[in-house]
Amino acid sequence: MSATRCCRCGRPTEARVAVGWRDTGSNSGTTVYACPDCALKIDPGPSPEDTQSATDPR
Repeated sequence: MSATRCCRCGRPTEARVAVGWRDTGSNSGTTVYACPDCALKIDPGPSPEDTQSATDPR
């Protein structure tokens, strides 16, 4: 696994923690990652299921 940049501090981390999901306008969105230190300070963002249920009137 390659290093990913933290969405909060911008530092590269190989110990990434998924903290949310962002709709990119395509069929698949993208997972938002943070480093372990910042992950504790971020409120959890929406998951793909949260976003789908908000737009899908099932």
